Amino acid sequence: LARAAALSKISDSYRIHALELSDVTHSYSWERSLKGIDVIALCPGEIAEQLSFVSVFRSARRVFAELKLTVCFLPSYAPKQSLAAFMAAKSLGIRTVMMNDSHAGTSWARGPSAWIKRRLVGMFDAGLVAGQPQKRYFASLGIPPEKIFTGYDAVDNDFFDCRAAEARGRKSEVLNRYALPGRYFLSLG
Repeated sequence: LARAAALSKISDSYRIHALELSDVTHSYSWERSLKGIDVIALCPGEIAEQLSFVSVFRSARRVFAELKLTVCFLPSYAPKQSLAAFMAAKSLGIRTVMMNDSHAGTSWARGPSAWIKRRLVGMFDAGLVAGQPQKRYFASLGIPPEKIFTGYDAVDNDFFDCRAAEARGRKSEVLNRYALPGRYFLSLG
């Protein structure tokens, strides 16, 4: 959502649509902020991790066509649900951009798996990656270096500023709820 919001802020000439596999997931339990972002669930009400390749492919193809997408930013070709969305975009002739922060040091693919990975990654029209190690890695997998851009990592600072202000306004309640001392250091890494 932070990436979609950031893209919306800098895009004057394009309409940005944020799409998600489903509005139900077992992987994440946080509440999300949707202010100012139109989010469309491809398979609403279904559990994202349990969606079949075919159901995602069909839904994605229908929604992509209805929206008349010209470019589709995708997190990857894996798991199967992402591959289905990627294949739906390709079947409609939509340009695809892989968003990723993997690099050579995180790669586990060997032998036939590495060959398949190179073929899939090479089918993307461009890449949006976290930094130079990621750019080198995806270039080695077949995306032309001149079509790989950095800037993948985005944080919705306004969201965190607002939530921090809310927490500061309820300081005593927050300290009691989490059994925190009056002064503490919080590190998230």
